[in-house]
Amino acid sequence: MSLNLWLVFFGESDDLLQFCYAPHKNLFNIAFNTKMLIKCENDHIIKEWYSLFKDEVKRDDYMNSDFKNTSLSGLFGSVLQELSNVMNFTVDLVTSEQMFGHYYADSKNWSGVMGRLVSKEIDIGVAEFSRNKRRLEVVDFSVPLSITRFNMYLKRPNMTAIMWSSYVQWATNIFLMTFCSLVIAIMMSKLGKKNVIALISENCFHIWGMQCQQGLPEFPSATSLKLAFASLFISSIVIHITYSATLTSFITVFEPSLPFTTEQEFLLHSSYNLTVFRGSIYHDSIQQSKHPIVKLMKKRLVNSKDLPTTMIEALHQVCTQKVVLYMNEIFVNKNNPRNPCPLMSIDMGRPDSQSFALIKNSPYKKIINFYIENFRAFGILKVLRNRYQQHSIILNSKYWPVSFWSIVPILIIFISGVGFAILMLICDNGSQCDT
Repeated sequence: MSLNLWLVFFGESDDLLQFCYAPHKNLFNIAFNTKMLIKCENDHIIKEWYSLFKDEVKRDDYMNSDFKNTSLSGLFGSVLQELSNVMNFTVDLVTSEQMFGHYYADSKNWSGVMGRLVSKEIDIGVAEFSRNKRRLEVVDFSVPLSITRFNMYLKRPNMTAIMWSSYVQWATNIFLMTFCSLVIAIMMSKLGKKNVIALISENCFHIWGMQCQQGLPEFPSATSLKLAFASLFISSIVIHITYSATLTSFITVFEPSLPFTTEQEFLLHSSYNLTVFRGSIYHDSIQQSKHPIVKLMKKRLVNSKDLPTTMIEALHQVCTQKVVLYMNEIFVNKNNPRNPCPLMSIDMGRPDSQSFALIKNSPYKKIINFYIENFRAFGILKVLRNRYQQHSIILNSKYWPVSFWSIVPILIIFISGVGFAILMLICDNGSQCDT
């Protein structure tokens, strides 16, 4: 190994990246005079590896890639720039990471920005860091710059989908009313010596006439029939008013029918899987949580190698596959104009905060918190937040042509009603001819 110059690239596999960030064994059998350079995926710093002892690997920074654009953008970049102005310090961008940081229990090491902070290669992580118990043990956080909440995001369902299940509802009351109507019709036919089919068809036409706001050919003389017909007439008016209000609400306010609206319903809906940012706090919370519901959600998590590392990858996965993204609303909302498809959110009811991450026991923590609170008191933080963060996903009202398949249920109901009316008319005429 000492006879040549070595340049080794690590990538793709999580196990390889874990070993690249924290080599726990001397697998290459390198010595002190070995000339080996290591490049980890998503790491702009090239490391030099050497060994002083047989099973121990030392790492040193060999070269830092030159950044063409060393400016920091977004809310956190702007706040850091304001802090540098008032505190009179210079920002030196050391590296850029794709992942916030994932904890590997096997090697007890961190990846991403968290790994840089733990090893004290950097002083501050400039990104929307969320906090949990494990992170608080190894790093410090500034006061929150923004408060958000956890949501589940999925592709907005097609509004032209036909919900056939709405037309097959059955209840015991409907069965009892139908059965009682048949019994009464048979009793009336026996007492009045009239055909059952003729009685049923006559009453059907009377009732449908009331529903269509038509008059009766002969108003009944019996008080019981008067009350029954008056009740039916009032009921028809109420049904028409309710239908008109519902139709108007449906046309003006579009509320897609989601396959699930809670975590429990998501677990029951087995056709959707779960995705999160690889190496994020959401990944850690699902992998390490002991909550029974989260344990069940872990089983629906896609393979680790298929987890996205950027917001574009995550949204593309949601739009092309049947997966749900577990994320806070800030990440999704700030990417809203570039979303490849319209999204719907399901509120999980869990708050989240976004802060700077600093090395443990950082001497800059108190003064950074002091100036951030000043920015909040004087409205500077609010101005920057409104500039870079959208507060909600705006669902643009787009009106599309109504296809034939969208009105199939209405056509079937209409044609069935016409066919049933013709059948009843034929039966009624046949019974009159017999008499």
